[in-house]
Amino acid sequence: MLFYLLTFLLALVCIDDLTFLLSMSKNILLITIWFIKDRKEEIQFEAVNDAFVKHSKAGFKIKEFHAENKFHSLKQLLEAIDTETNFCAAQKHVPEIERLVRVVKEKMQSCLPQHSPQFLVQDDDH
Repeated sequence: MLFYLLTFLLALVCIDDLTFLLSMSKNILLITIWFIKDRKEEIQFEAVNDAFVKHSKAGFKIKEFHAENKFHSLKQLLEAIDTETNFCAAQKHVPEIERLVRVVKEKMQSCLPQHSPQFLVQDDDH
């Protein structure tokens, strides 16, 4: 099977107590979003592993992995499967995915009812 090499970008997004794992394949601009029940490393690992498996089934091999420092615990696992890792310094973000994070946050917040302007909320009294 022929594999196409990808650069994989990863970020955690929190929107109103909901946590999502946001990924983007830099070469093909494939964006994926996983809902995560909590921020435990095991659950983050499951979501990242799911992304790797799905990309592999589609004929892609993730060659480079760029993520925030909070994913540093995945370094040994990624290096074991011949993936170059690049983690940001503490309190920094991956610049290529940060714009996407802002866009996703804005779109999600616009869909959540507590962010709706008062005049759009249906009033049962009328």
